[in-house]
Amino acid sequence: MRGNLEETIKYLRARCELNPEVAVVLGSGLNTLIDDLDVKLKLSYDDVPHFYLSSVKGHKGNIVYANVDGKEVLLFQGRLHLYEGFSPDEVTFYVHLLSIIGVKKLIITNAAGAINESYHTGDIMIVNDHINMTGVSPLMNDIIDPNKRFVNMCNAYQMELFDNIDLSGLPVQKGVLAQLLGPNYETGAEVRMLRRLGADAVTMSSVIEAITARYYNMGTICLSMITNEPNHDKNTSHEHVVVNANKYKATFIDLLTRVIKAF
Repeated sequence: MRGNLEETIKYLRARCELNPEVAVVLGSGLNTLIDDLDVKLKLSYDDVPHFYLSSVKGHKGNIVYANVDGKEVLLFQGRLHLYEGFSPDEVTFYVHLLSIIGVKKLIITNAAGAINESYHTGDIMIVNDHINMTGVSPLMNDIIDPNKRFVNMCNAYQMELFDNIDLSGLPVQKGVLAQLLGPNYETGAEVRMLRRLGADAVTMSSVIEAITARYYNMGTICLSMITNEPNHDKNTSHEHVVVNANKYKATFIDLLTRVIKAF
């Protein structure tokens, strides 16, 4: 993996002088943040060595280097998923890349289904903890230092940042995110199980990325756009997720911009 990372960094640096303060990965339907930004570089994953396009609708597949409120930000429009057949190494490749570039702050975003019965579509959950239910760890590869792979996951998310962010006027929740493997949505019994385990929302990404970021001691924030009501039903579909992500994207981008500015 290390050789692949070096090739990718060489390719990127040949096209732009990279010095990002913050990195952001944009989940399903959350790509429009870049529409009004001062973009310095935009590259398709297809053109970048060792990057792959996601097969999932709503993940555009671009690396974007831009200025956000005076900060240099590296954005990833879309991600890979375990359920697409990608390995944990491939899914978390961009996090390893960020570490080598020197990025110390990562904002992870996703679309998620509500588990907590007080949550509603359009809410934004600030993740304060997680449950990894994928059955895999991203710390099982040759680039991980064998003496440092036993990572303490307490306080994995930099929640103190929100003490300095004005959240007024935003439908914000704070809770626990569970990552399941997917790609199928949860049964009613699985939703009830997750609720009893203490999860407030569920997604098919993000947690293993956060584990990798924790390994590198990156300050990490995770924001989940709630796109499904707590009692998932026959109307739950990926198209439904993307429609709702687009419907509430302005509010989400508002919060994300505030977080970038404060981070």
